[in-house]
Amino acid sequence: MLLEVRDLKKYFVLEGNGGRKTTARAVDGISFSLAKGETLGLVGESGCGKSTAGRAVIRLVEPTAGEVRYKGKDILSLGRAEMRALRKEIQIVFQDPYASLNPRKKVGAILEEPFAIHGIGTQSERRERVARLLRRVGLPPDHAGRYPHEFSGGQRQRIGIARAIALEPEFIVADEPVSALDVSIRAQALNLLQELQESMGLSFLFISHDMGVVEHFCDRVAVMYLGKFVEVADRKELYVSPRHPYTQALLAAIPSAGAGINKERTPVRGEIPSASFPPAGCAFHTRCPIKEKTCEQAVPELKETARGHFVACHLRA
Repeated sequence: MLLEVRDLKKYFVLEGNGGRKTTARAVDGISFSLAKGETLGLVGESGCGKSTAGRAVIRLVEPTAGEVRYKGKDILSLGRAEMRALRKEIQIVFQDPYASLNPRKKVGAILEEPFAIHGIGTQSERRERVARLLRRVGLPPDHAGRYPHEFSGGQRQRIGIARAIALEPEFIVADEPVSALDVSIRAQALNLLQELQESMGLSFLFISHDMGVVEHFCDRVAVMYLGKFVEVADRKELYVSPRHPYTQALLAAIPSAGAGINKERTPVRGEIPSASFPPAGCAFHTRCPIKEKTCEQAVPELKETARGHFVACHLRA
C-alpha cells in the first residue's frame, strides 16, 4: 500500500471575544489507505474538513494526532531535512492557480524552483526540463518567459500541475483542482490529470465538492461531514447504492441533463454545524430526514455493510 492514514486528527485552537478559547475539530479521526495508481475522492460541503485533511496528510499543516505512513515510513516522525527529501515524491495541486503562483516571477523561474531546491541539474539543464514540462502539460516552451497574470485560468492551472509533477512524484493531493476553472475547460484539466496518472503511475487524493467531477475521476470515494467519514465505498457502488442520508443528499443535488428528466431530490436542509461546537451523537442528526432518538445520543461507528462499503449511520449500517 502506498499510503496509510490512521485516526488522523487536526484541531485548531481559536480565540474569541474576551480571550475565550475554543477548539475546532477540523479533522476528527479519519482513516484510509491508497494504492499505487489509485485515486481516492474526498467529498463534502465547504467546511467539512476535507482540504485540511489533505494538507495534514502531507504536513502542510501539522496534524494534532494520528499516523500517516507513506511506503511504510511514518512521515509524521520525519525531521525537516527528511521531509524536504520526501517532497520529491509527494506534491499538491492547489485550488486557485493564480494565488498559488508567485506573480513577481516568470513561469520559467517558478518551474525551475523545485530543481534548484533539490540541487538537480545545471541552469541550462533546468531550462530544458522546464521546456519539457510545459510541453507535457500542453503549453509552448516559450511561455516560460511570461508572468502568471498573462495566462488564462486554465493555463495557470496547467502551470500549477507542471510544477507538481516536476520532480516526478508518486502521490499528489489535488485540492479542488478544477473548481476555480470555467466549466468549459474543466474537462481539459481533468483529462490532463488522467493522462499524467496513466503515464507516470500517479496516485491521487482528489478533494472536491463536485460529485459529478468525482464520479468521472475517482476509483473510490470517501464522504466527509464535520471532520469525520460517514461513508466510504468504491465509486460505482457509492453512486448506485448510497447508504448514508448525507451521501444520498449530495448525489441528489447533481444537476440532471436533459428536459423531462425527473430525479427525486432529498436536499440537505440547514447549515453545517460549527466544528467548535459539534452536535452530540451523530453530527448529521440536526439535518437528517430519518433521524431517531439514538442518533442524538450516540456517535455511530464506521461499519462495513458490504465488501469495501463502509457507513457510519445507526439506521443504515
